[in-house]
This record gives sequence, structure tokens and C-alpha cells, in this order.
Amino acid sequence: MTEPAETSAPTPSAEPYTSKPLQEPPDPRVRTLVQAAKQRRLVLYAGAGLSKAPPSGGPTGWDVANRLRAHAARILGVDVSELHECSLEELSKRVAETAPQHLDGLREHAARAFDFRAMEPNFGHEVAALLLREGLIQLISVNWDCGVETAGMRADVRIQGVATPAQRLQLVQELPLYKVHGCATQPRTLALTQAEVDEPQRWAVAQVQNAITGGVVVFVGLGTVGLYVREPVAEVTTIWAADASSVHVVDPELREPWRQSLGDRAEEAHIAMSADAFFDDLLRAVLLDTLDGVDEAAQVLAEHEAWAVDMSDGVRQLRDALGVCRRIPCFGGGATE
Repeated sequence: MTEPAETSAPTPSAEPYTSKPLQEPPDPRVRTLVQAAKQRRLVLYAGAGLSKAPPSGGPTGWDVANRLRAHAARILGVDVSELHECSLEELSKRVAETAPQHLDGLREHAARAFDFRAMEPNFGHEVAALLLREGLIQLISVNWDCGVETAGMRADVRIQGVATPAQRLQLVQELPLYKVHGCATQPRTLALTQAEVDEPQRWAVAQVQNAITGGVVVFVGLGTVGLYVREPVAEVTTIWAADASSVHVVDPELREPWRQSLGDRAEEAHIAMSADAFFDDLLRAVLLDTLDGVDEAAQVLAEHEAWAVDMSDGVRQLRDALGVCRRIPCFGGGATE
């Protein structure tokens, strides 16, 4: 599942995202993330925006609530119309307070409300899987679906959704995808009530707080913010007030919960784009950085070894064929085209 919304989300376009050509420069703020990625300090924290994009079409919490209203009404012994305005958290809270013995049953129904397990991966899922394979990101998600895992399987990347501490310990060769609100493959791990969202399992809280305080964190498509995220974000933005690169929020529109959490740094931290567009820019930034590195190495060799002149010329010809100019110095010590 994706994070809750107050109203049902508009129907997304049926057309999958089309990636931009390599010669189109990535957003400069996205390009500055590559250094953290190479240092294994880049943490992506994904929300609704990642899985809503086509062809995945992941539901919001409100969409899931609509599928559960009739079942919740039967549990509570009320008319379904009485629950018409309830969000998923509110529905779950009523069940937890009135009939707690049925809460796990509600989780089972929630896990089946949409085909989370067999979700068709979208562009963002595919790029996330590739970046995980290369060791360039750590990935944390509040979504219940298996879009990233399926994308990894298709690219021969073994990715395991981790929703319990025991799962993390059992990993052998699989790459972890931390699912702090649970996974549809394990319905009883799903966080439904607001209290569960605000204070999930201790291991999940520790994972998020370590990421926020120990690296560069990018929240991608996460509209609502649990307390365990808000508090460390507020602490980090106070301690690192002079560092604009520690926390970023990727979403077409910066919503009020984030404005409250980030305070004066809200606009500075906001990168206004969709999840697909962000992953596209990040992938192009990684490729351009790699090409720059090969170019620099070839030039250094060519200065000392005659045989390397052909190599340097080959890199230049490759750049010409790709339509990518030689790199020049830019803000942040990176490069642009």
C-alpha cells in the first residue's frame, strides 16, 4: 500500500513513464547526490509516489479504506454509511478499540484489497532495483507492494522485502528492501492505525533514524510523515542548518506535514518532480558521472602513455555519439554538460 490520503487519488495516466535522453542534463540537486551514492551514504525512503505511477497504479490508503468499509462495518455491527468518511487509519482504530480480536483479520483483508504481491513494476521500481544491485542506494519503503522485488527478479537482482527483524537476519545473498509499514506477503506486519504508523516496530524506527542521521536521505513520493520520521528530521535540520544537502523531499507538491517538519528549510529541501522523473534524473546522473570518470582516466593515461591516446579519442567519440559534451566544472564540484 501507499501512504494514506484524505481523498481518493485521481486516476493516473495509463502511459508508462518515458525516460529522457542521456544528453538532457539532470537536475543539479539530483546530480549532487551521486557522490553520496558512491560513498554508500544515499538512502531513498519511498512512499506512494513510487508505486502509483503506471503501469503499477498502486492504491492510496484511502483507496484501500474504500475496499475495507463493508468488512469493517460487519465487524463493528454498523451501517457502512457510518464509515463513509473514515480514512484507513480511522477505520482501523475503530476496529482496534471496539473489536481488537478482529484487527489481524482486517490486516488480512487489507493485504488482499489490491494485488500488491503481483504488482507490475514501473520505471521507478526498475531503476531502484538497478541502483540497489550496484550498491548505490539503501532503500526504505512504507509501501506494501512487491514492485521493486519483481523488478529485481526480472533483472537478476535478488531483493528481499524485510518487514521483521528475523527476516533481516535470514538474508544470505538477497539485497534488503526495508518495509517499515509491513509487506503484503506477511499481512500481520501491516501498519494500519495511526498509532502503528507513528510508532512502528523498534527495528524500523532505528533503521530510519540511523539513515537520517548517518547519510543523505531523499524522501520520494511520501506525502504523510510518521512521528518517527518527523522527530529525527527536525533534529537533523536543526543540527545541520548550514547543510542543505542532508535531507531532500521529492514530490510534485510539498505538502503541509513536510513544511511543518522542515520549517525554514522546506523550499530548500524540496525537489519538485515525480518519483519516475527523479529516478530518471538520478540514473542519468550516475551514468554521466561514470562517463566523466572514464574520460578523466583516459586523459591521464594519454598524457603518459602513447597507446592510451586511442582510448581517450574513443571516449570522445562515444560522447559525440551520445550527444554528451565534455564535462566542465560546476556548482558543488560536480559536472554538467
